[in-house]
Amino acid sequence: MKKTRNDWRDTMKTQQACGWSLLRQLLFPFVMILALLVSSVNATPLLWDDFESYSLGSYGLSQSNWTASAAYEVMTNPDSPSSSDVQSLSSPGGNINAVYFDTPVVESSGQELQLSFQINTYDAWDFYSATVYLLDSLDTTATGTKGYAIQIMKSNISIWRIDGKGKYAYYDNERKLLAKYNYTGTMPDFPPTTQAWNNVRFYWKTTGELKLVLNDESVLIANDTTYSPHVKSLSIYAYMNNNSVPGQSLQFDNITLDSVPQGAAELGYTSCVINEHPSVTDIAPTDDGQYKWFKGTVWNSTAPSISNFTDTDGQLTLKYSGASGFSLTGTPRLFENEGILPTLNGAKGFYVEFDVRLSNNHADHWPAVWMMPVEHNGGNGEPLGDVYAPDPAGYERWMELDVDEGGFRPGPMGSVISWQGNWSQGGFQSVIKNSWSSTLSSTSLDRTQVHTFGASFDPVHMRVSWWLDGVKYFTVENYTDSNGNPVICVPEVAKLQHFYPIISAQTHGQNVPYDMIVSGVRAYTKP
Repeated sequence: MKKTRNDWRDTMKTQQACGWSLLRQLLFPFVMILALLVSSVNATPLLWDDFESYSLGSYGLSQSNWTASAAYEVMTNPDSPSSSDVQSLSSPGGNINAVYFDTPVVESSGQELQLSFQINTYDAWDFYSATVYLLDSLDTTATGTKGYAIQIMKSNISIWRIDGKGKYAYYDNERKLLAKYNYTGTMPDFPPTTQAWNNVRFYWKTTGELKLVLNDESVLIANDTTYSPHVKSLSIYAYMNNNSVPGQSLQFDNITLDSVPQGAAELGYTSCVINEHPSVTDIAPTDDGQYKWFKGTVWNSTAPSISNFTDTDGQLTLKYSGASGFSLTGTPRLFENEGILPTLNGAKGFYVEFDVRLSNNHADHWPAVWMMPVEHNGGNGEPLGDVYAPDPAGYERWMELDVDEGGFRPGPMGSVISWQGNWSQGGFQSVIKNSWSSTLSSTSLDRTQVHTFGASFDPVHMRVSWWLDGVKYFTVENYTDSNGNPVICVPEVAKLQHFYPIISAQTHGQNVPYDMIVSGVRAYTKP
């Protein structure tokens, strides 16, 4: 067992990455089969469907006949039973065989849509088109719907801006072509392969970039800032050509609409690298190994017992029993090894958030969710990773980012701390005044309810921001005072380090027992 360095925590300030699958065939006997899945990067899916197979009628019937014959099961989100039904709308006209599904999703900013589609056809030219919309309103009257769409046709792939009737967006005054790729050659050079699954990714970024990737190849890139990413509904509108024969179909599956938290979206951190719902089975039985979570920090002399961790309704619970505080970390206690979860590169910047609630609101409780650099996990016989030239040997520097700590104030509290020093020559010191996130200090927070505590590190502007339930409440950055002197609030050394999450259950001195329930941990960085 390594010799501990945990005294520095005592003398200074002790603290301790997109649903379930659906594949229900929607029988369109002479035209197509449509299957749909939607899931989310969030703790609960954006959409839960439970379709039963049904017939929309046969080829040649008028649209009113086959639309009226639709019979489908009500869409229900088990976490929100009042969710609206899926809308089934008719084709824009004629005998074109089409089906349209439009459903509300959780409103969010910064989107990445992924889906798979399969063309089961004897002749690819029978496939006419499939359009997938990301829209900013759900409007069954087919007016006023705006957003963006991708259209996959038998001869081209395109990206459109939807300016009017998003339900159909058929006429030029209702949509604007932003980018198009025309296929070259004839069959079988049709890029979306037939009788096999095609994977599509569509990015709608806060910068206005729209990007379409087909089968892992970037096909189209457009830029348009008319509408900011703000999606309320996801729609699919697809049909085969009129000469389709029985047995041909168009299928959609594995559709995910990833919702990026605003704290990540505003910095362009749209790549989710950690998306965990921790459980006891994710915790390593020893100090290292290929696990997601590890008992105790590297500077603790002994690891806490696994009995401190249980699952409550499928959610990880840290049970503080009134003895010493303890932690769960996203990196092994042995410095030379790595676990499953990635570290977050300070040079790229990151946003991290934790979903947490407590069993009660006693003021003695000290729950904490925070970030530390893996470079500081050395010492005690292990190499020091946080010594940088021209500093002398053994002189360490690192940034600690506290996303939230309970019990100091009525509301949330985070801080960013710059540490440095030589442990064997006087220990570590906080070289700048702690930057406390104090804006909501007088606002009481009911910690028995689930709250999402988030924080971002922006290396470009050397800025840290804190978020509570999707709302930014405090920001700190380096600045120059009235005398022209630089004031360093966020240390530059953070850009050289790689951070991992820590979850801690502690006490402010009265040792009052409580449970800390953690239902989600997510982290985002630049793609």
